[in-house]
Amino acid sequence: RLAREVHRTLDLKDYSRSDFIVSPRRGVYFLEVNTLPGLTPASLLPKSLEAIGAEFPDFLDHLVSLAIGRK
Repeated sequence: RLAREVHRTLDLKDYSRSDFIVSPRRGVYFLEVNTLPGLTPASLLPKSLEAIGAEFPDFLDHLVSLAIGRK
């Protein structure tokens, strides 16, 4: 929820990655937003897609479609 709020507040497009620290005693701290997260096989985004059963090429096709739709 917080990552979505950061993304919308900064008026980012399509995708981003927000980094947080979660402290059991002090709560959640926002650190930074990455507007172009890594796309290599070792990066978190492809691993996240895999974890939810999404295919990386399908994700890239989706990003291209979104960009073309804004022209």
